[in-house]
Amino acid sequence: MFKRKGRRAFHVAVNGSTIFFIFAVHVLLQAIFHRSYIVELLIFFIVTFMIGIVLYWKKTGDVSLPRTFKLYWKVQFLLFTTAYMGLLIYGIIHRVMVVFSS
Repeated sequence: MFKRKGRRAFHVAVNGSTIFFIFAVHVLLQAIFHRSYIVELLIFFIVTFMIGIVLYWKKTGDVSLPRTFKLYWKVQFLLFTTAYMGLLIYGIIHRVMVVFSS
């Protein structure tokens, strides 16, 4: 019983934090590069969803939008968590180099 609740709690945490990571990546991109990347992020979401639908269709022969979206959302979690960590490290290094170079 504990494993079942723990698994559910993990999935709820992943689903909730995905929104945070998407927003955080946008803010980090804006802070580092002084430009908004909303349009690029929207295009990225649309393209990756379309790719996910095509891959799911090729694998199963049928398209189930709820299942495809669940898989898509988990992939977005992995991508944006990685992007957040990478941008955070890059931003810190970039800021330190700017401070020490002046």
